[in-house]
Amino acid sequence: MAVFDEGQLMDISSPAIGADGSIYLGVETGAADTDNNYVYAMNPDGTLKWRYVVEGGRTIRSSPAIGSDGTIYIGQRLGLLYNAVFLALNPDGTLKWFFPD
Repeated sequence: MAVFDEGQLMDISSPAIGADGSIYLGVETGAADTDNNYVYAMNPDGTLKWRYVVEGGRTIRSSPAIGSDGTIYIGQRLGLLYNAVFLALNPDGTLKWFFPD
């Protein structure tokens, strides 16, 4: 199974590598005003570990950073007004917190 659709226009962040070798990417696909933006976690062998859907038209604006506890942090932009938002995900791909909430 392919992680990404072939022929789809994408902006992909630089990867971040976790202590366990997991690879984390921010990916924008399609129009910026859709929910086609994701944070991907991939296993070291290239298989998909999980995918977090970035909702509400937020676009990925940074590469992920990984905290010492495994938390994945990524900066985003909300809509066309350049309102900065910040997302923290648990290592299992669930939302830890969102700022501003």
